[in-house]
Amino acid sequence: MDLRKETGVMRLEYDDATHTYLVDGVKYPSVTEVLPKQPGHDFVSADRMAQTSEDGKYRHHRISRHLLRADGEEVSEISGLEVGVDRFISKHPEFGAFVGSEKILVSRFRYAGTADILFENAVVDVKRTIGNKRIHSLQCAGYHAAAVETGIIRRNQNWWILQIDDDGKYKAVNVFNALAEPLFLSLVKAWWNPEQYRAATDAAVNQYINS
Repeated sequence: MDLRKETGVMRLEYDDATHTYLVDGVKYPSVTEVLPKQPGHDFVSADRMAQTSEDGKYRHHRISRHLLRADGEEVSEISGLEVGVDRFISKHPEFGAFVGSEKILVSRFRYAGTADILFENAVVDVKRTIGNKRIHSLQCAGYHAAAVETGIIRRNQNWWILQIDDDGKYKAVNVFNALAEPLFLSLVKAWWNPEQYRAATDAAVNQYINS
C-alpha cells in the first residue's frame, strides 16, 4: 500500500493475522498495542480469545461492507448490525460526511492503527461490550490524532464507542477526554523508549484511569 500522499512514508505492509504494521520495513506499534492492559485479560483462555477475535472481525467486516456499499447496490441480507449502525448514524448529523471504515492510519509519531468508522467530525469504535471509558478514550485518541494529522478528518470531540446487539439495539457513549490524546502519545513514546519514559508514563496513565 503506497501511503506517500497521506503520510509521507514510502510503504505500509499490514498482516491481518498478527495485526502487525510494517512502515518502510520498520514495525510500528498498533493503537491497541500501546494501551494499558486491562485487568482480567490474563484469565481469558486462548480459545476464548481466538473465538472473540474471529467474532469481532466478522462483525467489523459486515459493518464496513455495509457502510462502503455503493448507492443502489443490491443487498442480499441485512442483519441487526447494519440496522443498529444506521440508527446510530441517523441520530448524529453533527458527524458530517462519512470518511471511511476499517481505515488504516499511520502517524508521524511512529504508530499505526485501523479505525472502525471515521466521519469528518467523529471517530467511532465498535465494541462487543463497553468497558473502561478512560481506556476507550485513549484508543479513540490514537485514531483521532492520526486521522487529524493526515488531514482526513477535522479535530473534534466526538469520540464514540458503539455497542450493537444482534437484534439491532445499540448503546453508545461519547468517551472524549481532553487528557487522552497527550497521554496516548506519551504511551507511544514509552513504547519506543521504555527505559527513559515507561515509569513516568505508566504513573500518569494510572492516575488518569483511576481518577
